[in-house]
Amino acid sequence: MKSNLNSFHLENFFTIREGLWVSDDFKEYISSVAKPIKKEVKTAFFDVFEKPMTDAEIRKSDSEDYVFKASEFCLCLKDKIVAQSEGEDGELLNNGFVNMFYVHGKNNKIIIVTIGWSTNLREWSVYLYRIDSHLWGKGNRVFYPTNT
Repeated sequence: MKSNLNSFHLENFFTIREGLWVSDDFKEYISSVAKPIKKEVKTAFFDVFEKPMTDAEIRKSDSEDYVFKASEFCLCLKDKIVAQSEGEDGELLNNGFVNMFYVHGKNNKIIIVTIGWSTNLREWSVYLYRIDSHLWGKGNRVFYPTNT
């Protein structure tokens, strides 16, 4: 997926507003370490879970190829939200299940960022979770950065 907007400004995009709710944790652990970048967003691929899975099962190896850098993640997420700003069909699930991203956050700690569409509130909601803290339900989607 190519970026429609070549850079992002965190203070302008990742704020609570109509159509988007962002947790305070996101600001503290992700956007605080992300820097504005200008580049093409790497395509992310995804798996739709067919059964509940732990983080250990999701992570395919001990390598960190599944983890986004904070700056690239923020640009990637911005592009996905812009493409589906009204909850339209697209790469992000909009059916009550969550979209998951593993991200290097504050102090280079791996954080899970989830985004889900609320049909009642008509907004995307962004939350953070500690790694190995959940059993993720059937039907969720996990995104990985590509290495190309």
